[in-house]
Amino acid sequence: MIDAVWAARMSLKHKLEKEYSVLEGNDFEDNMLAEFFEHKERRMMDNYTKVKAPKTVNNNIRKYNVIIKNVFSEDQIKMLLHFCRMCSYVGGNGLPDFIAIKNNTAKLIFASALPEQIVFAEMCKSSGFATEINTNISYKDVIVKALEKSDLQSMEAALEEAKKSDNINFIKEAERSIKRSPLFVLRKMIGTIDMNIVKENMMIVEEINNEEKQEMLEYEQILLKDEEIAKFGRKKDNETLDKKSDYISNKLKVSKYKAMEILEFMGQV
Repeated sequence: MIDAVWAARMSLKHKLEKEYSVLEGNDFEDNMLAEFFEHKERRMMDNYTKVKAPKTVNNNIRKYNVIIKNVFSEDQIKMLLHFCRMCSYVGGNGLPDFIAIKNNTAKLIFASALPEQIVFAEMCKSSGFATEINTNISYKDVIVKALEKSDLQSMEAALEEAKKSDNINFIKEAERSIKRSPLFVLRKMIGTIDMNIVKENMMIVEEINNEEKQEMLEYEQILLKDEEIAKFGRKKDNETLDKKSDYISNKLKVSKYKAMEILEFMGQV
C-alpha cells in the first residue's frame, strides 16, 4: 500500500515537472521557520516554533526559501505558516504535497488529501491561493471529527476551575490556552472558513506570545535575585526540578506547568 501511494505521488511529481518547477510542499514550514528565527534565541520562541524550527540553516534551505519568497509575499508566507499551526491540531501541518511554480506564480497541489490537508486547502482557497485538491471528503466532516476527538471541554473546565481559585495567573493561563487553540477557532467555522476569524487568531497568537516572552524575562529577573531558589543548586535531576518548580509556583503564584516553563527559559531544565 505504501509503495503504491509513493509510486502515485512520484508519478504526479514527474508529470508536474514537465510544465512546472516543483518544490516539496512539506519542506515549507521547517525551511521558513528556520530562516525567520535564525538569529533569535530559542528560549524566546513560543513552544510550537521551538519544536518546529530547525536549529541550523543550510544552503538547501536558503535556495528553497529564495524560490518561495519570489512567488509569495512575506504576509502570505506568514499566513501559510499560521495555517500549519492550525492544521497541526487536526493531524499534521496540512501542507500541500507539491508547490508547482511557473512564471513566478505558485499552485498548491494536495495529492494525498489527508484530513489536515483538506482543512489547509480550504483556508488557502478562502485566501486566494491557487489550489488543487481532489477529494470526496468535505471540510465540514473533517472539522466535526477533529472536534469530537479534541479536549475543548477539558480546557473550558480548566478555565472555570481557575476562576474559582481567584488566582489571576491561573485564569490568565487557562484563557490563553483557549484563545491560542486553533480548535476553538475551527469550531466557529464548522460550515465555512471565515478569514477574518483566522486573521484575528493570528494576531491573538502573536500578542500572547509577545506577552509571555515579556513575562518570562520579568520572572527571570525576580528569580535571579532570589536567594532561596539559589539554595536548591543547579542540578537537573527530577527531585531538584520538582522542588524548584514547587517553590516558583508558590512564589510567583503560577501553575506547576508554568513554573517548569520558567525553569526551562532560564536554562535550568
